[in-house]
Amino acid sequence: MHGLDLMLHGPLVRTFLRYCIPWTLAMLLQSSAAIVDGFFVGRYVGAMSLAALNLVMPMFSLFFGVGVMLASGGAVRAGKYLGEKRPEAASAIFTKTMLSLLLVGVAASAGMLLFSGELVRFLGADEELRGPAEAYLRGLMFFGPMIPCGLALSYFVRVNGKPALASVGLMLSALINIVLDAVFIPVFGMGVEGAAYATGIAYTITTGVLCLHFFTPEAKCRFTRAIGAWKEVGQACWNGVSELINETSIGLVILFINWILLARIGSYGVAAFTIINYAAWFGASVSYAISDSLSPLVSANFGARTFARARQFLGLALGMVFGIGLMLYGLFALYPEMLLKIFLPGEEKVVAVTLEFIDWFKLAFLFSGLNMALASFFTALHMA
Repeated sequence: MHGLDLMLHGPLVRTFLRYCIPWTLAMLLQSSAAIVDGFFVGRYVGAMSLAALNLVMPMFSLFFGVGVMLASGGAVRAGKYLGEKRPEAASAIFTKTMLSLLLVGVAASAGMLLFSGELVRFLGADEELRGPAEAYLRGLMFFGPMIPCGLALSYFVRVNGKPALASVGLMLSALINIVLDAVFIPVFGMGVEGAAYATGIAYTITTGVLCLHFFTPEAKCRFTRAIGAWKEVGQACWNGVSELINETSIGLVILFINWILLARIGSYGVAAFTIINYAAWFGASVSYAISDSLSPLVSANFGARTFARARQFLGLALGMVFGIGLMLYGLFALYPEMLLKIFLPGEEKVVAVTLEFIDWFKLAFLFSGLNMALASFFTALHMA
């Protein structure tokens, strides 16, 4: 039993774990790739360049959030159509989603490249941070369209009943990112630009690899010329808007805190908060992966009208994300110095501020995953 049959009729726990485990491993590797960016920049370039990465994060969250909105909204519609045994409709929304992401990605990347200086000033960069922040933003946006497209393809690969392939695609992206970080930053001395290029190249390769799946005979939704009405893309966007809120709210919180820290503490405060963000990113990635595993399972069962099974999948996800939050709370309550030793050894100005931030921030881990699971569940039910 595999693919759509597994989603609709497979043993509950085993089916959820088959989707959850590889996707969580992929997201862990993805988050570790971002953390490795910070590891190499912090150790080989310095605290101010590490702070510059965090300064750009709100803009990246907005850009990434638009991609997640389209990808998640389109994918759950495709899953519903497959559950209703309408592969032509699933192929149409898949094709429209990918074309929309490509157009939005090109337009947004071009805008951010043209106005990169103004954007980093708006984000709060002072003279010390402006140069590395602008270099990092421009490096990312050079490959901008590939980032949301690579993510969206992984969503639709899972809907096609290939969760392992989707996870391998993201893992490949993360591994390439890590290897290129190790080459571009300490070996070639490319600094924050090296971190940006590593991320962009990794997503570009992943996009190409995952694209190949949709030309295979076993792909139930594939690229098609019969795409139908474009208004369905708007409906998919509305359905995925909760995922956009999740992403952009993270970016807004980071933006406001950066502004406050620059005003009250200075650039070293932003560097300290960057370290906390990597811990938060790690925890959020695990919770998001578990929650996001609901989307193909719930959307397919919603289309097949097996509502009780969809609710059982939700219960499994809620229990798992709360357990992860409890574990991370304990970890940062008992071993707060661990992060400092990894990212900024010897940066004494950052140590006291970071430890104080950790003491407050650890509480957020307890419940942050629950809203992700519920949002993913309602998105899959088309209840935006």
